[in-house]
Amino acid sequence: MLNKIKIDKPKVSGKPSPRVGVIGGGPGGLAAAARLAQAGITVDVFEAGAELGGLARSISLWGREVELSAHIFRSSDDFVNNLWSECAGELMEISLRRGIYDGNHIIQYPMTPYRILRNLGIADTVRSVIGLGVGRVSNYWKAEPANAEEWMVRRYGRPLHERFLRDYAEKLWGVPCSQINAGFPQFLFQSADDSKDGEQSFLYPRSGNSALWNKLGEQLVSNGVGVHKNTRVSQVDVVSNTVTGLMANETQYKFDHVISTMPLGLLARLTLAPNAKIEASASVLKARSTVLVYVLAESGSHSDFNWLSIYPAHFRVGRITDFGQWLNADDGRTVYCLEYWCDRGDELWNLSDDAITTLAMSELNKTELVGDVAAIESHIERLPGTHPVFSLESQAAIDAINAGLNDVEGLSTVGRHGSHGVLGMGESMEAARQLADRIVADLSSA
Repeated sequence: MLNKIKIDKPKVSGKPSPRVGVIGGGPGGLAAAARLAQAGITVDVFEAGAELGGLARSISLWGREVELSAHIFRSSDDFVNNLWSECAGELMEISLRRGIYDGNHIIQYPMTPYRILRNLGIADTVRSVIGLGVGRVSNYWKAEPANAEEWMVRRYGRPLHERFLRDYAEKLWGVPCSQINAGFPQFLFQSADDSKDGEQSFLYPRSGNSALWNKLGEQLVSNGVGVHKNTRVSQVDVVSNTVTGLMANETQYKFDHVISTMPLGLLARLTLAPNAKIEASASVLKARSTVLVYVLAESGSHSDFNWLSIYPAHFRVGRITDFGQWLNADDGRTVYCLEYWCDRGDELWNLSDDAITTLAMSELNKTELVGDVAAIESHIERLPGTHPVFSLESQAAIDAINAGLNDVEGLSTVGRHGSHGVLGMGESMEAARQLADRIVADLSSA
Protein backbone atom coordinates (compact mmCIF):
# COMPACT_ATOMS: atom_id res chain seq x y z
CA MET A 1 0.00 0.00 0.00
CA LEU A 2 2.76 2.44 0.85
CA ASN A 3 4.10 2.30 -2.69
CA LYS A 4 0.79 3.72 -3.92
CA ILE A 5 1.45 6.98 -2.11
CA LYS A 6 3.54 9.40 -4.15
CA ILE A 7 6.49 11.25 -2.73
CA ASP A 8 7.43 14.54 -4.32
CA LYS A 9 11.05 14.58 -3.14
CA PRO A 10 13.97 12.93 -4.98
CA LYS A 11 14.68 9.37 -3.98
CA VAL A 12 18.06 8.54 -2.50
CA SER A 13 20.05 6.43 -4.95
CA GLY A 14 23.57 5.57 -6.03
CA LYS A 15 25.33 5.07 -2.73
CA PRO A 16 24.31 2.42 -0.18
CA SER A 17 20.96 3.37 1.28
CA PRO A 18 21.22 5.80 4.19
CA ARG A 19 19.91 4.48 7.47
CA VAL A 20 17.55 6.44 9.72
CA GLY A 21 16.45 5.45 13.21
CA VAL A 22 13.07 6.65 14.48
CA ILE A 23 12.53 6.73 18.25
CA GLY A 24 8.85 6.23 19.01
CA GLY A 25 6.05 4.35 17.26
CA GLY A 26 3.34 6.96 17.72
CA PRO A 27 1.64 8.97 14.95
CA GLY A 28 4.66 11.20 14.25
CA GLY A 29 7.22 8.42 14.27
CA LEU A 30 5.18 6.13 12.02
CA ALA A 31 4.39 8.89 9.52
CA ALA A 32 8.08 9.83 9.30
CA ALA A 33 9.07 6.19 8.80
CA ALA A 34 6.51 5.73 6.01
CA ARG A 35 7.66 8.84 4.18
CA LEU A 36 11.35 7.90 4.46
CA ALA A 37 10.76 4.31 3.36
CA GLN A 38 9.10 5.52 0.17
CA ALA A 39 12.24 7.47 -0.62
CA GLY A 40 14.37 4.33 -0.50
CA ILE A 41 15.88 5.01 2.90
CA THR A 42 16.48 2.12 5.31
CA VAL A 43 14.46 2.79 8.45
CA ASP A 44 14.15 1.25 11.89
CA VAL A 45 11.41 2.26 14.35
CA PHE A 46 11.94 1.73 18.09
CA GLU A 47 8.82 1.63 20.26
CA ALA A 48 9.25 1.20 24.02
CA GLY A 49 5.72 -0.18 24.45
CA ALA A 50 4.03 -3.34 23.26
CA GLU A 51 1.67 -1.52 20.85
CA LEU A 52 2.04 1.06 18.12
CA GLY A 53 0.15 4.34 18.22
CA GLY A 54 1.42 5.79 21.48
CA LEU A 55 -1.30 7.71 23.32
CA ALA A 56 -3.44 7.71 20.17
CA ARG A 57 -4.08 3.97 20.28
CA SER A 58 -7.28 2.08 21.11
CA ILE A 59 -8.05 -0.45 23.80
CA SER A 60 -10.69 -3.19 23.76
CA LEU A 61 -13.41 -2.89 26.41
CA TRP A 62 -16.70 -4.74 26.65
CA GLY A 63 -16.66 -5.97 23.08
CA ARG A 64 -15.79 -2.64 21.49
CA GLU A 65 -12.78 -0.46 20.74
CA VAL A 66 -12.41 2.83 22.61
CA GLU A 67 -9.64 5.43 22.51
CA LEU A 68 -7.25 6.54 25.21
CA SER A 69 -9.25 9.76 25.60
CA ALA A 70 -10.65 11.86 22.74
CA HIS A 71 -8.06 11.58 19.97
CA ILE A 72 -9.45 12.60 16.60
CA PHE A 73 -7.86 12.81 13.17
CA ARG A 74 -8.11 15.86 10.96
CA SER A 75 -5.56 16.88 8.34
CA SER A 76 -5.25 18.85 5.10
CA ASP A 77 -2.00 17.09 4.14
CA ASP A 78 -2.39 14.78 1.12
CA PHE A 79 0.26 12.31 2.26
CA VAL A 80 -1.20 12.01 5.76
CA ASN A 81 -4.74 11.65 4.44
CA ASN A 82 -3.59 8.97 2.01
CA LEU A 83 -1.99 7.03 4.86
CA TRP A 84 -5.33 7.05 6.64
CA SER A 85 -7.37 6.01 3.64
CA GLU A 86 -4.94 3.20 2.80
CA CYS A 87 -4.46 1.80 6.30
CA ALA A 88 -7.46 2.65 8.49
CA GLY A 89 -9.94 0.20 6.97
CA GLU A 90 -13.57 1.26 6.94
CA LEU A 91 -13.85 4.91 7.91
CA MET A 92 -16.84 6.63 9.46
CA GLU A 93 -17.39 10.36 9.14
CA ILE A 94 -18.53 11.56 12.55
CA SER A 95 -19.94 14.98 13.37
CA LEU A 96 -17.59 16.83 15.69
CA ARG A 97 -19.56 18.34 18.53
CA ARG A 98 -17.63 19.58 21.56
CA GLY A 99 -19.08 21.38 24.54
CA ILE A 100 -17.90 23.33 27.56
CA TYR A 101 -19.71 22.86 30.85
CA ASP A 102 -19.41 25.97 33.04
CA GLY A 103 -21.30 24.59 36.02
CA ASN A 104 -24.71 25.72 34.76
CA HIS A 105 -24.75 25.59 30.98
CA ILE A 106 -23.15 23.86 28.04
CA ILE A 107 -21.53 26.18 25.54
CA GLN A 108 -20.70 24.66 22.18
CA TYR A 109 -17.02 24.78 21.31
CA PRO A 110 -15.29 26.71 19.82
CA MET A 111 -16.12 29.53 22.21
CA THR A 112 -17.12 32.78 20.54
CA PRO A 113 -18.15 35.96 22.40
CA TYR A 114 -21.71 35.46 21.17
CA ARG A 115 -21.92 31.87 22.42
CA ILE A 116 -20.48 32.87 25.78
CA LEU A 117 -22.76 35.86 26.34
CA ARG A 118 -25.82 33.96 25.11
CA ASN A 119 -25.43 31.53 28.03
CA LEU A 120 -24.83 34.11 30.74
CA GLY A 121 -27.52 35.70 32.86
CA ILE A 122 -28.17 39.44 32.66
CA ALA A 123 -26.01 40.27 35.69
CA ASP A 124 -23.09 38.12 34.49
CA THR A 125 -23.41 39.57 31.00
CA VAL A 126 -23.18 43.13 32.34
CA ARG A 127 -20.16 42.26 34.50
CA SER A 128 -18.50 40.52 31.55
CA VAL A 129 -19.08 43.39 29.14
CA ILE A 130 -17.71 45.88 31.68
CA GLY A 131 -14.74 43.58 32.36
CA LEU A 132 -14.11 43.24 28.64
CA GLY A 133 -14.05 47.01 28.23
CA VAL A 134 -11.81 47.55 31.24
CA GLY A 135 -9.43 44.82 30.08
CA ARG A 136 -9.12 46.29 26.59
CA VAL A 137 -8.71 49.91 27.71
CA SER A 138 -6.37 49.37 30.68
CA ASN A 139 -4.03 47.17 28.66
CA TYR A 140 -4.12 49.09 25.39
CA TRP A 141 -0.63 50.58 25.73
CA LYS A 142 1.01 47.59 27.39
CA ALA A 143 3.42 45.20 25.70
CA GLU A 144 2.36 41.80 24.41
CA PRO A 145 0.76 39.59 27.11
CA ALA A 146 3.40 37.73 29.11
CA ASN A 147 1.20 34.83 30.21
CA ALA A 148 -2.18 33.16 29.76
CA GLU A 149 -3.90 35.28 32.40
CA GLU A 150 -2.78 38.54 30.83
CA TRP A 151 -3.81 37.37 27.36
CA MET A 152 -7.26 36.33 28.48
CA VAL A 153 -7.94 39.41 30.62
CA ARG A 154 -6.81 41.73 27.85
CA ARG A 155 -8.92 40.03 25.20
CA TYR A 156 -12.04 39.01 27.14
CA GLY A 157 -11.87 40.73 30.56
CA ARG A 158 -11.29 39.30 34.02
CA PRO A 159 -14.84 37.95 34.68
CA LEU A 160 -14.68 35.76 31.57
CA HIS A 161 -11.09 34.78 32.37
CA GLU A 162 -12.16 33.54 35.78
CA ARG A 163 -15.10 31.66 34.34
CA PHE A 164 -13.72 30.26 31.08
CA LEU A 165 -9.98 29.83 31.43
CA ARG A 166 -8.48 30.04 34.91
CA ASP A 167 -9.88 26.92 36.60
CA TYR A 168 -9.71 24.73 33.51
CA ALA A 169 -6.15 25.71 32.59
CA GLU A 170 -4.90 25.26 36.14
CA LYS A 171 -6.64 21.89 36.36
CA LEU A 172 -4.97 20.79 33.13
CA TRP A 173 -1.45 22.10 33.68
CA GLY A 174 -1.20 22.10 37.48
CA VAL A 175 0.27 25.62 37.68
CA PRO A 176 -1.32 29.10 38.06
CA CYS A 177 -2.47 30.89 34.90
CA SER A 178 0.18 33.54 35.52
CA GLN A 179 2.78 30.79 34.86
CA ILE A 180 1.12 29.36 31.74
CA ASN A 181 2.33 30.36 28.30
CA ALA A 182 0.07 32.88 26.52
CA GLY A 183 0.02 30.49 23.56
CA PHE A 184 -2.32 28.13 25.41
CA PRO A 185 -5.45 30.33 25.42
CA GLN A 186 -4.65 31.30 21.84
CA PHE A 187 -4.60 27.60 20.96
CA LEU A 188 -7.80 27.04 22.95
CA PHE A 189 -9.71 29.85 21.27
CA GLN A 190 -8.12 29.92 17.81
CA SER A 191 -10.63 27.66 16.05
CA ALA A 192 -13.39 30.16 16.82
CA ASP A 193 -12.22 32.16 13.82
CA ASP A 194 -11.79 29.09 11.62
CA SER A 195 -15.06 27.21 11.97
CA LYS A 196 -17.71 29.83 12.80
CA ASP A 197 -20.98 27.93 13.00
CA GLY A 198 -20.16 25.55 10.17
CA GLU A 199 -20.57 21.81 10.63
CA GLN A 200 -17.33 20.05 11.50
CA SER A 201 -16.55 16.36 11.25
CA PHE A 202 -13.69 13.90 11.54
CA LEU A 203 -12.84 10.52 10.07
CA TYR A 204 -12.71 7.59 12.47
CA PRO A 205 -11.75 3.94 11.77
CA ARG A 206 -14.72 1.73 12.56
CA SER A 207 -12.35 -0.66 14.34
CA GLY A 208 -10.63 2.12 16.33
CA ASN A 209 -7.45 4.11 15.76
CA SER A 210 -5.24 1.12 16.57
CA ALA A 211 -6.53 -0.57 13.41
CA LEU A 212 -4.67 2.14 11.49
CA TRP A 213 -1.43 1.89 13.46
CA ASN A 214 -1.36 -1.90 13.28
CA LYS A 215 -2.00 -1.94 9.54
CA LEU A 216 0.58 0.78 8.97
CA GLY A 217 3.07 -1.20 11.03
CA GLU A 218 2.44 -4.27 8.87
CA GLN A 219 2.91 -2.23 5.71
CA LEU A 220 6.14 -0.75 7.01
CA VAL A 221 7.53 -4.20 7.75
CA SER A 222 6.49 -5.45 4.29
CA ASN A 223 8.40 -2.50 2.82
CA GLY A 224 11.58 -3.41 4.69
CA VAL A 225 11.24 -1.17 7.74
CA GLY A 226 12.39 -2.65 11.02
CA VAL A 227 9.63 -2.18 13.61
CA HIS A 228 10.95 -3.00 17.08
CA LYS A 229 8.31 -3.11 19.83
CA ASN A 230 9.14 -3.40 23.53
CA THR A 231 12.47 -1.81 22.63
CA ARG A 232 13.61 1.13 24.72
CA VAL A 233 16.35 3.46 23.49
CA SER A 234 18.90 4.07 26.25
CA GLN A 235 21.50 6.15 24.41
CA VAL A 236 21.99 8.23 21.27
CA ASP A 237 25.58 7.92 20.06
CA VAL A 238 27.36 11.13 19.06
CA VAL A 239 30.93 11.41 17.75
CA SER A 240 32.39 14.82 16.92
CA ASN A 241 28.93 16.44 17.20
CA THR A 242 27.47 13.97 14.68
CA VAL A 243 24.98 11.18 15.35
CA THR A 244 26.38 7.74 14.61
CA GLY A 245 23.61 5.52 15.95
CA LEU A 246 21.83 4.52 19.12
CA MET A 247 21.63 1.86 21.79
CA ALA A 248 18.33 0.01 22.33
CA ASN A 249 17.78 -3.05 24.56
CA GLU A 250 21.57 -3.34 24.87
CA THR A 251 21.96 -3.62 21.08
CA GLN A 252 23.98 -1.09 19.09
CA TYR A 253 22.51 0.28 15.84
CA LYS A 254 24.33 2.46 13.30
CA PHE A 255 22.43 5.32 11.63
CA ASP A 256 23.08 8.35 9.47
CA HIS A 257 20.22 10.24 11.08
CA VAL A 258 17.99 9.80 14.14
CA ILE A 259 14.47 11.20 14.52
CA SER A 260 13.21 11.36 18.10
CA THR A 261 9.65 11.67 19.39
CA MET A 262 10.69 10.92 22.98
CA PRO A 263 10.35 13.63 25.65
CA LEU A 264 12.78 16.44 24.90
CA GLY A 265 14.40 16.43 28.34
CA LEU A 266 15.03 12.68 28.20
CA LEU A 267 16.55 12.99 24.72
CA ALA A 268 18.94 15.66 26.00
CA ARG A 269 20.07 13.38 28.83
CA LEU A 270 20.63 10.46 26.42
CA THR A 271 22.43 12.51 23.78
CA LEU A 272 24.40 15.42 25.21
CA ALA A 273 27.47 15.28 27.41
CA PRO A 274 26.69 15.80 31.11
CA ASN A 275 26.12 19.51 31.60
CA ALA A 276 24.69 21.34 34.59
CA LYS A 277 22.68 23.77 32.46
CA ILE A 278 21.18 21.03 30.30
CA GLU A 279 20.39 18.90 33.34
CA ALA A 280 18.67 21.82 35.04
CA SER A 281 16.65 22.53 31.89
CA ALA A 282 15.69 18.86 31.49
CA SER A 283 14.48 18.81 35.10
CA VAL A 284 12.18 21.78 34.37
CA LEU A 285 10.40 20.02 31.49
CA LYS A 286 7.54 18.17 33.12
CA ALA A 287 4.47 16.40 31.81
CA ARG A 288 1.11 15.95 33.49
CA SER A 289 -0.30 12.45 33.77
CA THR A 290 -3.83 11.21 33.18
CA VAL A 291 -6.14 8.76 34.90
CA LEU A 292 -8.95 7.55 32.64
CA VAL A 293 -12.12 6.09 34.14
CA TYR A 294 -14.22 4.15 31.63
CA VAL A 295 -17.82 3.43 32.53
CA LEU A 296 -20.15 1.05 30.70
CA ALA A 297 -23.70 2.37 31.05
CA GLU A 298 -27.14 2.19 29.50
CA SER A 299 -27.13 4.32 26.34
CA GLY A 300 -30.40 6.04 27.15
CA SER A 301 -28.25 8.60 28.92
CA HIS A 302 -26.34 9.77 25.82
CA SER A 303 -25.12 13.35 25.75
CA ASP A 304 -25.35 15.41 22.56
CA PHE A 305 -21.58 15.87 22.35
CA ASN A 306 -18.54 13.77 21.51
CA TRP A 307 -16.99 15.23 24.61
CA LEU A 308 -17.50 17.93 27.23
CA SER A 309 -14.74 19.94 28.86
CA ILE A 310 -15.59 20.47 32.53
CA TYR A 311 -14.44 23.93 33.61
CA PRO A 312 -15.43 24.52 37.27
CA ALA A 313 -12.70 23.95 39.85
CA HIS A 314 -15.03 22.04 42.18
CA PHE A 315 -15.13 19.26 39.57
CA ARG A 316 -11.89 17.34 39.53
CA VAL A 317 -12.72 15.72 36.19
CA GLY A 318 -11.42 17.69 33.21
CA ARG A 319 -13.21 16.06 30.30
CA ILE A 320 -16.05 13.59 29.74
CA THR A 321 -16.12 11.69 26.46
CA ASP A 322 -19.24 9.86 25.32
CA PHE A 323 -18.02 7.08 23.03
CA GLY A 324 -21.63 6.33 22.17
CA GLN A 325 -21.26 9.31 19.83
CA TRP A 326 -18.41 7.49 18.07
CA LEU A 327 -19.26 3.82 18.15
CA ASN A 328 -22.84 3.64 16.87
CA ALA A 329 -23.27 0.52 19.00
CA ASP A 330 -26.67 -1.17 18.82
CA ASP A 331 -26.59 -3.06 22.14
CA GLY A 332 -28.37 -0.38 24.17
CA ARG A 333 -25.20 0.68 25.99
CA THR A 334 -22.60 3.43 25.82
CA VAL A 335 -19.12 4.01 27.21
CA TYR A 336 -18.19 7.19 29.05
CA CYS A 337 -14.58 8.13 29.64
CA LEU A 338 -13.83 10.57 32.48
CA GLU A 339 -10.41 12.18 32.29
CA TYR A 340 -8.49 13.24 35.40
CA TRP A 341 -5.25 15.22 35.05
CA CYS A 342 -2.69 14.91 37.79
CA ASP A 343 0.98 14.47 38.58
CA ARG A 344 2.34 10.98 38.79
CA GLY A 345 2.34 9.92 42.42
CA ASP A 346 -0.09 12.56 43.71
CA GLU A 347 -3.42 11.94 45.43
CA LEU A 348 -5.49 11.42 42.29
CA TRP A 349 -2.89 9.13 40.74
CA ASN A 350 -2.76 6.98 43.87
CA LEU A 351 -6.52 6.62 44.41
CA SER A 352 -7.65 3.01 44.30
CA ASP A 353 -9.70 1.84 41.32
CA ASP A 354 -12.83 1.71 43.49
CA ALA A 355 -12.25 5.19 44.93
CA ILE A 356 -11.67 6.93 41.61
CA THR A 357 -14.62 5.10 40.03
CA THR A 358 -16.83 6.33 42.86
CA LEU A 359 -15.53 9.87 42.32
CA ALA A 360 -16.11 9.63 38.58
CA MET A 361 -19.69 8.40 38.91
CA SER A 362 -20.46 11.10 41.47
CA GLU A 363 -19.12 13.84 39.19
CA LEU A 364 -20.79 12.44 36.06
CA ASN A 365 -24.18 12.50 37.75
CA LYS A 366 -23.51 15.84 39.45
CA THR A 367 -23.32 17.53 36.05
CA GLU A 368 -26.94 16.45 35.39
CA LEU A 369 -26.01 16.38 31.72
CA VAL A 370 -26.98 12.84 30.88
CA GLY A 371 -29.50 11.80 33.50
CA ASP A 372 -28.86 9.40 36.36
CA VAL A 373 -26.17 7.00 35.17
CA ALA A 374 -25.53 3.67 36.85
CA ALA A 375 -22.27 1.97 35.94
CA ILE A 376 -22.61 -1.61 34.76
CA GLU A 377 -18.84 -2.04 34.71
CA SER A 378 -15.80 0.22 34.94
CA HIS A 379 -12.15 0.14 33.87
CA ILE A 380 -9.18 2.32 34.88
CA GLU A 381 -6.16 3.36 32.77
CA ARG A 382 -3.27 5.27 34.36
CA LEU A 383 -1.14 7.01 31.74
CA PRO A 384 2.09 8.69 32.89
CA GLY A 385 3.44 11.79 31.19
CA THR A 386 0.63 12.52 28.74
CA HIS A 387 0.66 16.35 28.56
CA PRO A 388 3.93 18.33 28.32
CA VAL A 389 3.39 21.28 30.65
CA PHE A 390 2.93 24.50 28.67
CA SER A 391 4.49 26.86 31.21
CA LEU A 392 6.64 29.99 30.93
CA GLU A 393 9.44 28.21 32.75
CA SER A 394 9.35 25.39 30.23
CA GLN A 395 9.91 27.69 27.24
CA ALA A 396 13.29 28.84 28.51
CA ALA A 397 14.24 25.22 29.18
CA ILE A 398 13.12 24.17 25.69
CA ASP A 399 15.25 26.91 24.15
CA ALA A 400 18.31 25.85 26.17
CA ILE A 401 17.92 22.17 25.27
CA ASN A 402 17.28 22.88 21.58
CA ALA A 403 20.39 25.05 21.48
CA GLY A 404 22.40 22.02 22.58
CA LEU A 405 20.60 19.52 20.33
CA ASN A 406 20.85 21.79 17.28
CA ASP A 407 24.64 21.51 17.47
CA VAL A 408 24.34 17.76 16.84
CA GLU A 409 24.33 16.86 13.15
CA GLY A 410 21.94 14.14 12.09
CA LEU A 411 19.44 14.54 14.93
CA SER A 412 15.85 15.80 14.61
CA THR A 413 12.83 15.95 16.91
CA VAL A 414 9.13 15.85 16.10
CA GLY A 415 5.77 15.13 17.73
CA ARG A 416 4.03 16.31 20.88
CA HIS A 417 6.75 15.19 23.28
CA GLY A 418 9.59 15.74 20.82
CA SER A 419 8.63 19.40 20.59
CA HIS A 420 7.24 19.66 24.14
CA GLY A 421 4.18 21.29 22.64
CA VAL A 422 0.45 21.00 22.08
CA LEU A 423 0.03 18.92 18.93
CA GLY A 424 -2.85 16.75 17.80
CA MET A 425 -2.59 13.46 15.95
CA GLY A 426 -2.90 14.95 12.46
CA GLU A 427 -0.57 17.85 13.27
CA SER A 428 2.14 15.48 14.51
CA MET A 429 1.88 13.43 11.32
CA GLU A 430 2.03 16.52 9.11
CA ALA A 431 5.13 17.82 10.93
CA ALA A 432 6.74 14.38 10.60
CA ARG A 433 6.08 14.29 6.87
CA GLN A 434 7.67 17.71 6.43
CA LEU A 435 10.67 16.67 8.50
CA ALA A 436 11.10 13.45 6.52
CA ASP A 437 11.07 15.41 3.25
CA ARG A 438 13.85 17.68 4.53
CA ILE A 439 15.92 14.67 5.59
CA VAL A 440 15.41 13.02 2.20
CA ALA A 441 16.57 16.19 0.45
CA ASP A 442 19.62 16.47 2.72
CA LEU A 443 20.62 12.82 2.28
CA SER A 444 20.06 13.03 -1.48
CA SER A 445 22.49 15.92 -1.81
CA ALA A 446 25.12 14.46 0.53
